Amino acid sequence: MVPRIEPTDGFRTLGVYLTPAGQYKKQVKILRAHAEMFKDQLMSSSLTQSEAYCCYMIYIRPKISYPLPCVSLTEQQCRHIQAPILEAILPKLHLNHHSPRAVLFASSRYRGIGLAENYADFGFCHLQYMIGHLKMQDDVGVMLLSLITHTQLQVVLLHPFLSAGIPTLCKMD
Repeated sequence: MVPRIEPTDGFRTLGVYLTPAGQYKKQVKILRAHAEMFKDQLMSSSLTQSEAYCCYMIYIRPKISYPLPCVSLTEQQCRHIQAPILEAILPKLHLNHHSPRAVLFASSRYRGIGLAENYADFGFCHLQYMIGHLKMQDDVGVMLLSLITHTQLQVVLLHPFLSAGIPTLCKMD
């Protein structure tokens, strides 16, 4: 017998908690629990600065980023998930927790620390997912291309709307 679940109840599929209604409260709760556990373990550890950074990049970042291509989270939800991680990693990196986020997340090219921001990872995962399907030309890629084409027609721009920079509007005579 197949169990009946509500459209708003999340269920686990390959490590991602999905809902038919598109609500990801359970996924956010699970990711926040991973972040809290990481915080507790890191704060009670005696790791050095470089070891803590490696633990952040190699352990918790992939664990938090894994479900991101399959879900739609807001910036606020991503920050809620990342808050305990930053609370634990910043003291280990000898940084003040009041440090501006622009400095923490900026690359070293711009004199930043170069920590990965969860919301930026979320956008990157979605772009990677989209480009992968477009290159494979599978069913999802064909649907995405159709959506992009229709959107391009609707926004009435001279240049592709996904291109960098400010697009120029068509002159309607």
